[in-house]
Amino acid sequence: MNGKDMTGSPSMISGNDALELLRKMTECGYFDDKKLPSLCKNDKDEKNPVISCEKKVPTLIISLNERCIYSKRAFLTEFRRLLDANNGRITLKKVVAIFSIDFEDTRRIVSEVSTAQDIYLIGTEILTHAYIDLKCHDLHDVITQCNIKTISEIATDWQLPLQFTSDIVVARMELFEDIKTIQADDGTKFLITDDYGEIVLDKVKKILQDAKEPVKVTAVGKEVQFGAAVTEIIKKIELLLEGGNLNGTLHTGQNIFSALYTPSVHEQKQAKLMTTFFDSNGFITLLKASQTGISKKTLEKCLTQHNPQAILLNESIFHPDIIIIALQIDIDESIHSESFVDLSSHFPDGVPESDMRILIEEYVFPLLNEGAMSGSLIIDDGEALFFSRGMIEQIQTNLIPAVIESYAKDQAKILMDATLEMTNQETHNETKANRKSCRAVKKNSKVKEERKRFKRSDWEDTRNTIPIASVASAIADYYSDLSDIQDNFDRKKDISIEPSWDNDCCGPLYCFCQIVIRNVQFERECASAIRAEMDRLAATTIRNRKQGAAKFKSIEESFEESFKAACQFLQVLAKQTRYMINHPETDDDTATVLVEDWLSGCGTDFSRRITEYCLFKHDVEEKTFAFQKDGIDSANFCFYSEPDIGRLGFSRSFLHCPQSEDMKVKNPLKVLRDRLPGSVGVGLAKMWSLTGGNNYHGGTRTGNFNLFLQHIEDSCLSICGIPFKMIDKKAEKGILFARRKNMQNALEKTSSIQEIFRLSVALLYQKVKTLAACGNEIESSILQALVRDKKISEEISALFLECSQLIKHKSAAPEDFVEHIKACGLCKDIANHNVT
Repeated sequence: MNGKDMTGSPSMISGNDALELLRKMTECGYFDDKKLPSLCKNDKDEKNPVISCEKKVPTLIISLNERCIYSKRAFLTEFRRLLDANNGRITLKKVVAIFSIDFEDTRRIVSEVSTAQDIYLIGTEILTHAYIDLKCHDLHDVITQCNIKTISEIATDWQLPLQFTSDIVVARMELFEDIKTIQADDGTKFLITDDYGEIVLDKVKKILQDAKEPVKVTAVGKEVQFGAAVTEIIKKIELLLEGGNLNGTLHTGQNIFSALYTPSVHEQKQAKLMTTFFDSNGFITLLKASQTGISKKTLEKCLTQHNPQAILLNESIFHPDIIIIALQIDIDESIHSESFVDLSSHFPDGVPESDMRILIEEYVFPLLNEGAMSGSLIIDDGEALFFSRGMIEQIQTNLIPAVIESYAKDQAKILMDATLEMTNQETHNETKANRKSCRAVKKNSKVKEERKRFKRSDWEDTRNTIPIASVASAIADYYSDLSDIQDNFDRKKDISIEPSWDNDCCGPLYCFCQIVIRNVQFERECASAIRAEMDRLAATTIRNRKQGAAKFKSIEESFEESFKAACQFLQVLAKQTRYMINHPETDDDTATVLVEDWLSGCGTDFSRRITEYCLFKHDVEEKTFAFQKDGIDSANFCFYSEPDIGRLGFSRSFLHCPQSEDMKVKNPLKVLRDRLPGSVGVGLAKMWSLTGGNNYHGGTRTGNFNLFLQHIEDSCLSICGIPFKMIDKKAEKGILFARRKNMQNALEKTSSIQEIFRLSVALLYQKVKTLAACGNEIESSILQALVRDKKISEEISALFLECSQLIKHKSAAPEDFVEHIKACGLCKDIANHNVT
């Protein structure tokens, strides 16, 4: 607004004066709206202040840049003209540029009046309803020409967000009577004409009528440009089958993406091949039949018509006159000779163990005398052995007593040495307590702790039964044929370490010992023999206590034995983490999570093992340190025990010092350096700091995976007096084998869907990568790496990803679905495993 001063010269009024003038004009009734604009911060040019609206849109809109004042009605009129001039679509940026008003003010005005003005505000795009209607009519013409259009294609063509297109545009298009919407199994939406359904039906019909071999439904979908809509294709095929337009069978199974259509001409051809194979070999497995495209129902119908006496089992079908007779002859001969017989040679590869057992127990045993029922049938990992009752009695009479006697002597000596150790430690500490009464409380508590650790009943509870390996070795020495069978099994499985305890044993001989020999009577005899031998040793030890005390197996020795295994197991897990973080498909964020997970689990577990040993060795008071943040320690942790190589994760350790009487919390790393001598405390403090600050009180630094590994390799000798044990190929192979057996045993026993899923992922990952997966990343990074592997089929990948989502959302899973997951984890050859 221009004016003249008293001298007649033109002048400019300030922004504040202009605002005051507008306020006066409003009070005088020049404007309908009593709501005034608010003055915001001025630009650098004080002569041209920017006036913007408050959050509530005023009817008075001011643009000082262009020296314009709009009422809301006038602005909207001009805005509508501008919108119509641009064919019903314009950007907010263009509106701001034309009217020279604040961007946010413009957005709020348009948003407020969008419903009344029949417009959409999509991000920074403004569209009229008429614009959308016009575009939809044009789109209708396009679709009637091509019959199909995806929503994503429409969104791309119109340069609109996918969600808006899916909600608004689809709703408008469905108003046309000849257009409908379908959604594919991967979530993709299509707009199609009514005619297109008939076109697809005709195409599917032609493809399948011409088929001579099994056809995947997904392949049919791709050919008719309906690739992702597998469910729709399946409906079309079912419709054609019901109408008699197709002559074949549709196999859908658990996963629709593995659905298969098999034409009857192929089934008839394959059925003829199957009957010929059945007559020649005396059996056929459902797996072999499914690989040729024949369903279980079709195969059973074909073979029972061909041979009504065929024996139908769970996963295989047997000829009654071929294998049955051979099995009967061999078992009968072993009963009369009081020996055993290897029945594995009668069974072809691919016959499951459950079918072996059913065939022998329900179809062969009834043909024999009662001697067969009193023998023992052992089926383990594809091996089938029958032990006659006479042989079992020979083993129990001639071999077992000698084995028990030998073991009782060795075990009683270990128990007696442990008892002597407790007595000597108590005597030694009581003597020191008399000399230094100030340390009496600590030493007596130490004695009590040792009593807890070496209580005789605890030792007897855990080691009063002979290890299976000892029994199996004695039997193998006596029966050379049985030893050869076990050796062949070991070579076939590439076993590089000799099993020593129950969960490490595998093979038919070990299975026989576990099931037949190790019964309640056997355990009683072992315990009785050990007690008798201990009583005998006690009588002589009383007279020679000092000499016996020198021979005890100390905690230091136990730690040395377990330390080697802990070092090697740590390297096996580190190899997996190093592989993942160096993989080209692993981004930086994922690599950081993997490193933190490893350091907080495996890293702190190893650090705690060494720290507790050093505290014990240097006689540091027990309550100086704690290793659990919540104060509740893990009952299973013991620094001188062997690591559990079958574990899928670690209980996180957190190093801190409990509050003292003055309520002060000490820095645990400083206390380590102060309480432990020389390089011991310094080395331990550095070890904990390299695991990361979230693993000890007061920590702030980030953990370092490579430096941690280098530090423990260089410093273990100076810290605990034992060098870090580097792993070799043979030891790594042995650990991976034992770990796989442990996880398989756990998988067979568990019923928890989460445990079944984690164990199955870890087992499959180890099979395809020869690496040990462990930690919290099994459900995420490890799973993603597994499903990307070429050895894992699309069907299995989809199965595991679906299971992951069910667990994530805590949804119930069908029983057969969980069994499919478990079967994948336990299968021997995942590349040829079929989940249907």
